[in-house]
Amino acid sequence: MLLELALRRGGYDVKTVRIETPENLRRELAARCRDEDGTAHPWDIVIADYSMPRFDGFEALRILRETDDETPFILVSGTVAEEIAVAAMRAGAQDYLMKDNLTRLVPVVEREMREAQARRDRWHTQEALRESEERFRALVESSSEHIYMLDLNGNVLASNDKGCLAENLQDSRSLVGDHLSEVFPPEIAEFYETKLSAVIASKRGASFEIEVPTPGGMHHLFETLYPICRHDEVWAVGCISYDITKYKLLESKFRQAQKMEAIGTLSGGIAHDFNNLLLPILGYTEMALQKLEPQNPVFEDLNIVLESAHRAATLARQLLTFSHKQTLKLEILQLNHAIGDLAKMLRRIIGEDIELTVDLSADLGKVEADEGHLQQVLMNLAVNARDAMPDGGVLSIKTANITIDERYARLNVDVDPGDYVMLEVRDNGCGMDIDTKNRLFEPFFTTKGQGKGTGLGLPTVYGIIKQHDGFIQVDSRQREGTRFRIYLPLAEGEITEDPVPPRPTLELAGGKTILVVEDNEGVRNLTCAMLATIGCAVLSAASPREALALAKRHEGSISLLLTDVIMPEMNGQKLYRRLAQERPALKVLFMTGYADDTLLQTGIEEPATRVLQKPFTIKQLSGKVKAALKD
Repeated sequence: MLLELALRRGGYDVKTVRIETPENLRRELAARCRDEDGTAHPWDIVIADYSMPRFDGFEALRILRETDDETPFILVSGTVAEEIAVAAMRAGAQDYLMKDNLTRLVPVVEREMREAQARRDRWHTQEALRESEERFRALVESSSEHIYMLDLNGNVLASNDKGCLAENLQDSRSLVGDHLSEVFPPEIAEFYETKLSAVIASKRGASFEIEVPTPGGMHHLFETLYPICRHDEVWAVGCISYDITKYKLLESKFRQAQKMEAIGTLSGGIAHDFNNLLLPILGYTEMALQKLEPQNPVFEDLNIVLESAHRAATLARQLLTFSHKQTLKLEILQLNHAIGDLAKMLRRIIGEDIELTVDLSADLGKVEADEGHLQQVLMNLAVNARDAMPDGGVLSIKTANITIDERYARLNVDVDPGDYVMLEVRDNGCGMDIDTKNRLFEPFFTTKGQGKGTGLGLPTVYGIIKQHDGFIQVDSRQREGTRFRIYLPLAEGEITEDPVPPRPTLELAGGKTILVVEDNEGVRNLTCAMLATIGCAVLSAASPREALALAKRHEGSISLLLTDVIMPEMNGQKLYRRLAQERPALKVLFMTGYADDTLLQTGIEEPATRVLQKPFTIKQLSGKVKAALKD
């Protein structure tokens, strides 16, 4: 009671609990002190008599310190020897008081309460620092980037266990203490040391890209170095290494796709103009041959001209295919059937010294495709494989159902996730180096000798697959062979067979007047001559404006408008709509060097019977005109 009274006189609002046994002490320490609102917290101070009936102050101190190192403990005694007081202090007591001198009680309590609060504050600060360090360590350790620290001489002071360097060069923990020259190849280590010196000298960070060889292959890294200063002096350099290999791969693929698109646009334009030049050669040569007897000395010369023109037209069609502007006849089909129909022919083409193996999936899905174009794809790949195996080998063809997931699609800019039908063509020939592989689909690029290839076989494959909304994956190594994998989107629907179209005839009933609109003079004159040959009356116009004026002046009927699609002033579709307002019975036939996408861009959605592809022969013109007049 004296102690409580002294504390109250000293200004303390005291809450006390009297302890008489060790068990009672343990219970109260565990229960903790509770405020009026029920909040529990440790006791602020423990004051114990040295000598008590059931236990002494030393045992009370021992019990307290079993679970609590912070709460102040003050020993009080009526008669205590100096050596006992010293022993108590050594055991963990904060102070001792004599009962006959309690004037020191309040100052001692104030001091110990203040120091206890300081100890608690330090503990909370250290605990917060420890938690902060643990969070920061967890952040660094869980980072996918390699984070490490270098001293001023280029030695590794610290490193996490993530990232390209840690995973591919050596175990991250063994990096600590290593010099840059022990981590990287000599020329790369020298480069890093130069950057390190620049950061130290300038006290400014630096970023750079670099390729690093590792046991897992070449890795493209983006490095950031920054100075770590103490008292405005650099004492270390922090480093963050980002592995950007996959992003560089995506960038390369994107640039390649852009390049192929640009080349395709250029090729399409060239092929269109080329077709306009070929059409008069083909047409006039064909008409000249009809006027000559086979015995005429010029007949054979003209046949050679016609044959060469047809070969040139084939090249133009291949360029259009590469530029995605070739006409496709899409139908729901089974890829295995198309391959099976071609397999016998392939065995004859590739030769007896090459073994052909075919593995076709029994449950292969259906695709919406042009069967003839897909057979051309397979033929081109087979011929390339044969040329890659001059001493014989194995050519294997395989089909399968494949699902492309989101992860794979993200790493390939021209790929959409979904279900696909895969066609694989593999050989064990000479293979390709990286430079050849990167230029594989460029028009006119070929590794074959002069006169042995046009360089349009694989570009044609590329164009056909792109038109089918598919994509191609190529794997090849020198002396290990090449594997082409073609992916076509899975399609739904029933397989149908189109009826065989009737063969067009040259005969055409006369009395039909046809308005020809074509801005290319050579094409226009030839078309008019061909129509005259098959018995049609012809009106000729060099532009849409001239055609409108001519139709307005013409008093007789006009059965058919034969017009180019792309012209100055207005396109063929707009011209037809203008003319049809005055002549509702007028039929139309569009002629173009392009197809599908160009027609759709101009608003033309006519059936194939109303589109005439350039270059064309008299028979093709006759058949299209006759079909258009019947529609």
